[in-house]
Amino acid sequence: MVRSKKIFVIICMTISMAFTIFAVKNLKTPSLITTGSGDVVADVPQNVSGLTVELMQYGMGDRKVQEGDYILIRYEGKLANGEVFATNMSQMEPLGVFIGKGENIEGWEKGLVGMRKNEKRKLIVEPKLGYGSVGKVGVPPDSTLTYEIHLLEIVE
Repeated sequence: MVRSKKIFVIICMTISMAFTIFAVKNLKTPSLITTGSGDVVADVPQNVSGLTVELMQYGMGDRKVQEGDYILIRYEGKLANGEVFATNMSQMEPLGVFIGKGENIEGWEKGLVGMRKNEKRKLIVEPKLGYGSVGKVGVPPDSTLTYEIHLLEIVE
């Protein structure tokens, strides 16, 4: 009886592993950046040195942010030590941002493209795509920045 239970457990584990291998091999994933947990973040250019994108919440709809769009966001920016240096989370009005016009740090210009309405992303921006060796008020030079961004609307 004990031997048959062991055989049954081994068969179940083998079937489970075979299913997992089959699912992974047949997963059709475009060439995109993945999150720390392995989720795919759609339409973010691959090999963006100095930028890590993590999906926090999936968005909805087919419309995605592209260069030239005006979007409304909520965001919070933190330094590596966790100190918040910029946020609009508690403000009534969201921040309006043009994408692709050079008005933002490069980490935002690259990291927000491809987002869908109501999507949330975490962007980890190295200095070369942030404020560089100059910094800005509240951001020391050569700071790696972490932003949590919630896309509220792509304004048509």
